[in-house]
Amino acid sequence: MSRKAQLISLALLCEKSDDFFYAEFDGINKKSCSPWIRENVLSRLQFQDARAFVKLTGNSVSVKNKKPVIATELKKWISQFKSVEIWADCLAYDWVLFCDIFGNAQNIPSNINYIPFDISTKLRLRKLNPDLDRIKYCEKIKGKKFIAELSEKTSGQHNSLFDAFVSREVYGK
Repeated sequence: MSRKAQLISLALLCEKSDDFFYAEFDGINKKSCSPWIRENVLSRLQFQDARAFVKLTGNSVSVKNKKPVIATELKKWISQFKSVEIWADCLAYDWVLFCDIFGNAQNIPSNINYIPFDISTKLRLRKLNPDLDRIKYCEKIKGKKFIAELSEKTSGQHNSLFDAFVSREVYGK
């Protein structure tokens, strides 16, 4: 990760339902991405060749567009919640890039807690290896069928929506 990091996709998932916000950012500088990112992240995007769009499905939103449109749609989706905590896995860069969607940390919606929380730290505090294989751990919790269905629904590991579902299961356990 470098100072030139860019958001490629974003997924936020409700704690108690499968409602989500999923976005893919238009205008990604793919040439500046490492070979690992190109192979494991860009290849897992759900809307590879799609043009810009916003799609509502129940209380879930899928969007592919430029950052200002994604920021607007994210603010709308977030507004349904009284209070939002952001939990992420190894969130150091994620939080900075998340805040950048809104311009900076001072502009994040007021219902989002300004302190993000890290699942890796939670694991360590529970005397678990913070680097444990999240998918294998999730398979123990939910079974291999859950991971297979999730992979089919989200394009698989390293897709941000897949990772959000896995992280939620790890967080909950």
